[in-house]
Amino acid sequence: MLIAYERDVLTGRRVLAVVFWMAVTAAPVVAALVAVAQFPAGAEIPLHWNVQNQIDNWGSPWAMVPVSAIMSGANLLLALM
Repeated sequence: MLIAYERDVLTGRRVLAVVFWMAVTAAPVVAALVAVAQFPAGAEIPLHWNVQNQIDNWGSPWAMVPVSAIMSGANLLLALM
């Protein structure tokens, strides 16, 4: 009886681990999409600053999405380790 209980606890932990990594993997893309939705259409945002702290690259808010997708991919690789 105790063995079945321990197996259920391990299964529960695995489910929690899978849910945790799914959330960690999806969070950057979800956050970027929420941020993009906050900007008005046609808005330009600063994307890069130089050493003198001056903006040297402007772009669409949609430019944040590929960066967050790369971060999600890195999180996915960590989850698979």
